[in-house]
Amino acid sequence: MSNLSDVQLAALKAAQDILDNAGLSPLDLNTDLPSSHDVSPAASSVSVQQPVIPSPEVMAACYCPQPARLFTIDEIAQGCNKVNHETSVDAIIEHPLGVIVEYPQTGSAPGHAVAHIFHINPDPKSFIHPKSNLQYSLGDYHNGRQNAWCFLLKDPFGKSVLCSKLRTSCKGLKLCSARTDDCLPHDYVDRHSFNTTSPLSYSNSPQTEAQKEVFLKTLNFFCAVKDKGYSLSFESNPDDSTNELLMYHTSESADSDSDSESEFDVDALSSRRKWKRKMCKGNLVMHIDRFNQPFIQCKYFSMPTQHAHLVLRNLQEFDIPYLQALLENNQQCIFQFEEIARAHGYGPLAPCTFMASPVEQKQLCFKCFSSLLLRLEWKLADATPHWLVLDSGFMQELRCVLGWSPTIDFDPHLEDLHPSLGNLDHVR
Repeated sequence: MSNLSDVQLAALKAAQDILDNAGLSPLDLNTDLPSSHDVSPAASSVSVQQPVIPSPEVMAACYCPQPARLFTIDEIAQGCNKVNHETSVDAIIEHPLGVIVEYPQTGSAPGHAVAHIFHINPDPKSFIHPKSNLQYSLGDYHNGRQNAWCFLLKDPFGKSVLCSKLRTSCKGLKLCSARTDDCLPHDYVDRHSFNTTSPLSYSNSPQTEAQKEVFLKTLNFFCAVKDKGYSLSFESNPDDSTNELLMYHTSESADSDSDSESEFDVDALSSRRKWKRKMCKGNLVMHIDRFNQPFIQCKYFSMPTQHAHLVLRNLQEFDIPYLQALLENNQQCIFQFEEIARAHGYGPLAPCTFMASPVEQKQLCFKCFSSLLLRLEWKLADATPHWLVLDSGFMQELRCVLGWSPTIDFDPHLEDLHPSLGNLDHVR
């Protein structure tokens, strides 16, 4: 076995895994097997697919660090947890060469500190500061100086080394203030758990997706009318009772004649551009016409005089029962509709899962994605993000980088390389 090459050893390991998965052992190979001339041509043509290895950058991004090791009481007594004469830490973790850490472990309580030691390549051409890969927002840079002693870093002789000291604050991740799930701990999280727990996954059917679209359109319409009102198109002067419902917006300074502002001459005002759109916030009421079709109109609508107010008869795109409950402020009925929507992951009762999209990662996005683009050569001049995902050559290269098996019958997405590439504007 010692004379075998690395490739041969890997082949033996793969063969052993295949036997184990089939419930066999190497001893079963001594059983009577059909001779080579008995094997069918179809069976002889089948070849074992060699495992596809992802690129080093992708493998580095899949790194899942172990929890930091706490210093023991004896180590603390000996001062092994001191960074310098002023600063000490409670735990330490050492990362291998070339790995990517986007969400470093932090202290689980106020005053609890974790030290991270990264092994880096000293070559200036390939050096990337580990801080560039962090997804946490950093700010408040201060108290930086050169030639500061660090007791946690040792030279080959076991002595402390001089370092560049930079002190900054972690601003965390941008989350929605109404986010209700606390599944992501702030002290220990990795890329895999972040991607799997940040959005809520709902496997909705096409029918449910259609219901979602109608529900949201109905809710958006009601909210817009309730908040902004609706525009009026006058053909006659409204009476005094209606004047109280109008909201006027001047586009110029109030230096014109007050008498002209008090007059309600629509033609004169529009010609002089003194007024913008006239709005009404009257409550909407749902009625049924003689054809048994629902329609809504403003409560101030009156055919003889106030026919400038809203009348909407084309309600086919709305959820009529839900819209009627909203207009009538029927809280019990509204809750029933919104509870059904919440069960499918949408609506005002659904928990908010918004989290700011990950930012670009220097080590993975720049190196790996840029190399993929450079392989396009002359085609890169006319390339767009939408064109990339349709180009078979680029998709094949992306498969190789990600280490996707040829048996997978669908193409990867750019966000499979890194979540920040899911934003096509960012890719551009």
